Amino acid sequence: MSVTNKKKIGVYLNRMPQAGGSYHYIFFILDALRCQIGKMDVIGFCHVDIWKETLMNQYPDIEAVLLSKDVYNAIETMDSYNCDAIIYPMDGADASSSMMLKTPVINVIHDIMCYYDKSFATHRGYDNEYMYQMFCRHSIGVFTDSDLGREQIMHVCGHLYQDKIYVLPFRPCKYLEEEEPEEPVALKNEKFFFYPANFGYHKNHLNLLMAMEQLREEGIKVNFLFTGQGQSGAAKQIKRVIKAFGLEEQVDITGGINNSQMKYLYKHARAMVMPTYDGPTNIPPVESLFMGCPVAVSNLYAMPWQIGDAGLVFNPDSVEDIVAVLKRLWLDDDLCCELRERGFQRIKSLSATSFNKRFAEGLSSMLKWSQKVCPNLNALYQSCQGKKVYIYGAGQYGCAAYEFFCHKNVDVVGFVVSDGHRNTEYYLGLPVFLVEDIKPAMASAITVLALRDEHLDEVQEVLRGSGFDESMGYVFGHEHAMEWFNYKMNS
Repeated sequence: MSVTNKKKIGVYLNRMPQAGGSYHYIFFILDALRCQIGKMDVIGFCHVDIWKETLMNQYPDIEAVLLSKDVYNAIETMDSYNCDAIIYPMDGADASSSMMLKTPVINVIHDIMCYYDKSFATHRGYDNEYMYQMFCRHSIGVFTDSDLGREQIMHVCGHLYQDKIYVLPFRPCKYLEEEEPEEPVALKNEKFFFYPANFGYHKNHLNLLMAMEQLREEGIKVNFLFTGQGQSGAAKQIKRVIKAFGLEEQVDITGGINNSQMKYLYKHARAMVMPTYDGPTNIPPVESLFMGCPVAVSNLYAMPWQIGDAGLVFNPDSVEDIVAVLKRLWLDDDLCCELRERGFQRIKSLSATSFNKRFAEGLSSMLKWSQKVCPNLNALYQSCQGKKVYIYGAGQYGCAAYEFFCHKNVDVVGFVVSDGHRNTEYYLGLPVFLVEDIKPAMASAITVLALRDEHLDEVQEVLRGSGFDESMGYVFGHEHAMEWFNYKMNS
């Protein structure tokens, strides 16, 4: 009788086609998981028949499980499958139920632009910050799109989670390989620029329209095709501006289009121009590179990195910058040919094969983390057992250390900070002391430095200057924190 060590991985499916890029991203994950069939069993959890049918027709090796629409029943069902991990390939409120699972979870954070751009200011707030922190804290790993995306998550959620965050750059959507191109209904112009994006203020269509008007005044009529749809405030504003500028014959608005039509537009557009404030990166640029469509994007965040030398970049706030880029792409055939060839080279490192390889490596690391024992925590506990403990540091590491000591019934007296760093008198219900105030008491107790590793030397120097006895001091650093989080996930 053979014993199998095959893992069991679940994936939660709840986005619909109108969600755009985040819907296509689910297929990126499904394709990557399909490559692991044989090494692991994969289960797709969904609430609607359309996803169950998609799995049965396109991914027959992935078991489809239809969940109750009641969230508590759905969570109970997913937990009952005893998966090694369940992947939530979307972020935001749609992924909030991941925090209710007892099963280890892998989250995806596409972006946290609400903290970095004025266009997203209405979405900024404590609730979002708390949600993203909980994604990092509750999961065994988080996938994000770029090195910059990883840095932004650490900035908002804390460097405590740095080893949990894995970079997984976007790849082209698979329909570009599978579908035959189909021309959308009666395009107005044979030569056109293309902007595949829903209407929204953060998509910045207005600056494109102002650039078009300025070019027309210079005697250059450029045409654009927008795929935005709906009756949002941004959509109505864009249509009013088109009419006010008299650009009706130069602008096509297709509304919702299917995959075959999208492929046609990539294939026939003069270039894909994307003045968005949304980042750090996006899917349309890699699709453009794949299809040989010249590309120009905002010079923000990781967008220049994404296209490398295979496209043009511009300041999305500068109409003059946009005018210059549009003029070059509209008039210079040699430039477009050069960008097309560079795009074919750049896409090699952003291919589906590359995505699947990075995904497999990240998944393997996350699963190993979830199984790690706790040698650092065990050693710390042995040193502190039966003694009074002060925790130096009243931040994320201090909170994690306090949780661990409470779990082990270690007597924590309170938190300690240096002069000038006490923002509150109590933290987690315990007093916050200054070093100078409790120096005599610290001499007969254990002091645990709960800090980021890069701050340890500086703090130890401060404590030595205050007469601190280093023989009574221990560290709760990054490795301790990661062990504690993963211990909780598997308890």
